[in-house]
Amino acid sequence: MTCLLGWENHARTATLTASAAVAGLGAAQLQNDHGATSTSWHTPAGTTSAWLLIDAGAAVAWRGFGVFNTNLTTAATTRWRLGNDPAFA
Repeated sequence: MTCLLGWENHARTATLTASAAVAGLGAAQLQNDHGATSTSWHTPAGTTSAWLLIDAGAAVAWRGFGVFNTNLTTAATTRWRLGNDPAFA
């Protein structure tokens, strides 16, 4: 079986904000296409709730979502919000 996967990483040029991060391992660590778990966005040990905001600054086509190489556990949940309406919380 042959597989071809292509993507455009909109997070690379976006403004990233996280509610929790270990010093030196903030959300900006997600702005590259490659990385190791040891250099990615991490929340402090014991964090039970955190959010990540990816603001592309303009309309972009999102075809897939994923946050990789973090220290999030299987108990973590994700929420994706698309749009710029402040009432859309």
